[in-house]
Amino acid sequence: MERSPSHAPAPQRIASAARAGLAWLAPCLALAAALHAGPELVRQRYLQQGLWSLAAEIALEALWASLPAAAAGAALAALLAFASRALARWLGSRAALGLAAASALALVAVGLSARRALPAAPDSLPSILLVSVDTLRADHLGAYGYARPTSPAIDRLAAEGLLFRHAVAQAQWTLPSMASLHSGLYPSQHAAQRADIRLAPAVLTVAEVLRDAGYRTLAVVAHFFVGSLYGFRQGMQVFDESQVLGHDAVTSEGVTRTAARVVEELGEFPFFLWVHYFDPHFAYVRHPEFDFAGRTYMSHVGFSELLSEVAKLQRRGEASPDHPYLRDLRATYDEEIAYTDLWIGRLVEQVRSASAGRPLVIVLTADHGEGFLDRGVQVGHARGLYEELIHVPLIFAGDIDPGLRGRQVARTVELASIPRTLLGLAGIEEPHFPGEDLLSLAAGPRPVFSEGSFAWAASRGRRAVILDGWKLIHDLDADSRELYHLAADPDERRDLWGDPGAEAARRRLEAELEAFSDAPASGGHRIELDAAEREMLRELGYAEEEDALSGSGPAPAGPAPD
Repeated sequence: MERSPSHAPAPQRIASAARAGLAWLAPCLALAAALHAGPELVRQRYLQQGLWSLAAEIALEALWASLPAAAAGAALAALLAFASRALARWLGSRAALGLAAASALALVAVGLSARRALPAAPDSLPSILLVSVDTLRADHLGAYGYARPTSPAIDRLAAEGLLFRHAVAQAQWTLPSMASLHSGLYPSQHAAQRADIRLAPAVLTVAEVLRDAGYRTLAVVAHFFVGSLYGFRQGMQVFDESQVLGHDAVTSEGVTRTAARVVEELGEFPFFLWVHYFDPHFAYVRHPEFDFAGRTYMSHVGFSELLSEVAKLQRRGEASPDHPYLRDLRATYDEEIAYTDLWIGRLVEQVRSASAGRPLVIVLTADHGEGFLDRGVQVGHARGLYEELIHVPLIFAGDIDPGLRGRQVARTVELASIPRTLLGLAGIEEPHFPGEDLLSLAAGPRPVFSEGSFAWAASRGRRAVILDGWKLIHDLDADSRELYHLAADPDERRDLWGDPGAEAARRRLEAELEAFSDAPASGGHRIELDAAEREMLRELGYAEEEDALSGSGPAPAGPAPD
């Protein structure tokens, strides 16, 4: 006589219950995800607008968030199947929803209500627009005294906001600099200083904190080194890298249009939107509508051509910023800035319109600068921690304290303080972020640090400290030092390292660097680049840098392709 399920041996009953639980896992997960994401997708009309990537991000987030509730529903189905012969037949055959489905739905609803119980976002909380521009020297902007009209939109932000006259990037190339901007850590602390090391998942980012506080977090980027491969998706609910199109592409328009689309229907949510523009980075592409370069033959200057031309000038002893080739190069670079500025202006207009009456704070900065044979040895940003490479713009505008509008701050600050400042705007206390609140102007001078590294090299690189108008650069490989009094020598032409009159400043800055080198460091999170990614880096010049730094090839005269 055949045994009924209720009198079957325990192993058979357990197997039957397990089958029932597994059978219900997928329906419970789908139900939970639909309840989680469906109302927002309908209300915000992402699909009608064609924002498929945004809808997909939200749906995937919902699936992941709903997994515990769905598992609980499936577990209940398995338990009921184990306890009852009738339910075992019913659930095992998937014939009806019944009690198990109702119970699963109840658990899903409880789980989702707990999951969705984020802190309320008061109307007074500002939305935040963070704009970073690749390879943008501060001294090529009108707000910083440049003669050419390269930056009318940025200049308007500076006029209505708070401008920091001497902001310093924490590295001279994109990956470590932007990792510091988002984490508040120095490059040696977050360790993302090589092309095969990403920002570690354990490193807390400002986007993660804002997301957990109820902000909708979004990013639109146009550079490989600030993409998801290198960890910059952390904390971002929407991360669009469709404009990462390589060094030869012109992307400012696409970046602006993409960012405007993803932000325009966020409704009542405060948002944190990070937008990274890339066009001022080489390849330098002419934009004749601005006509800074006149009738120059240049229309597009790529890495290989740049290396070749600069090497010729150096061999002939003509490597000077005043050479006609360099003048044309700078003019083309300025056209790239002007083109990017045009689209930044349009972005600001569109984001202001989309902020739905909520206060909006706008932050504009850059990852690093660019050299144009300022010292006769380099075009680009491959080496050194000189001012043309690490002095970047920093502007806070929009709905900031009225007492700060139209003001300028002369003291030196660092980009690593941006996370703490943004969290202060959101009223969030987060002890993991060091630095200072840049909007608290009562703060006094403090040492500012920057670290130079190379994308592939085992080199120890360089470190610099700036304090009270003095700057010390330490080359860790050569164990050599340079000392400059920036207050009297802003272009760093006179090295005072051996000057007896600078002894007090030298001792003080040496002590600061010594203390800085004792700070705890991260071990880094190594990634594996596939063949296509490595080939792309070689095409962008990384092979030349790697060979040069390993001693197997000539040192490049041109820029680091980052």
